[in-house]
Amino acid sequence: MERKVPDDDLLIQLTQQHPDFCRLRMELVEAKSLGPAPRIAVCGLMNAGKSALLNGLTGHIETEVFETKEIRATTQLQALEHEGHLYLDTPGIDACDEDDRLAWLGLANADVILFVHNLRTATLEQIETAFLCELKRRRPDLERHLVVVLTHAESVTQREVSEQAIGKILQSLFGTVPAAFATSFTTLRNGVRKGNTKLLELSGFDSLREHLQAHPGLLERGVSKQRAERDDHRRDVLEHFLDQQIAQRRKRLVKLEGTQAAQLEQLQNSVDGLFESVSHGLARG
Repeated sequence: MERKVPDDDLLIQLTQQHPDFCRLRMELVEAKSLGPAPRIAVCGLMNAGKSALLNGLTGHIETEVFETKEIRATTQLQALEHEGHLYLDTPGIDACDEDDRLAWLGLANADVILFVHNLRTATLEQIETAFLCELKRRRPDLERHLVVVLTHAESVTQREVSEQAIGKILQSLFGTVPAAFATSFTTLRNGVRKGNTKLLELSGFDSLREHLQAHPGLLERGVSKQRAERDDHRRDVLEHFLDQQIAQRRKRLVKLEGTQAAQLEQLQNSVDGLFESVSHGLARG
């Protein structure tokens, strides 16, 4: 059976009243404009070390491309193409509503998502776990695309304890522990300045780069396939939602028609009764 295209009024109403419907439509529109370069989006709290991580991954050790500050620095989506990959720096998830909106926009069509946590704050905060739960809801394919990066590894004395605690939380959220890497931009920079390969190795950046280079979500065939699957899922959800809304409206229409029919019958009976009464009163003996 051919699907009837919903009219514009219904689409406008659904867009205004149902945030997820609006979001999925916007994500589909944005997906059409994506370039071929695999997208790596970085997310996390405001001072998680996202920008420093991106500077390290893109080889900008002395000159910042992604600005790093102790205060709120990233207030919009920042992008840089490097060695065939498009890196996206998103605003901190704890900054403000507008920053959150921009962060979600950058994550919606990312081929790999780097969730960044500052090891100096030990285990994950409640706002981070809530964010990951919402990210999983919006991205049902998240487990295949998520990489956890633990920053400032050089400043933590009991790193293993923190990593184990974080692993338990991730296990409870996802049923498995995503790939996780401890990194230190400070150690990386010292290694580059001194030409010290041991420091470069200890920084964790080489291991993270190797993982990303082999990640299925960033390989050419994997990118197009998984983007298509993501869009198909969005269309399925939208169509199911539309079917539900149309069915509900039809049900209300039938109920309304039934109510109107009952009211019409009641009115007709009243008119018939009145006519009979008047006719009887006017009858000539």
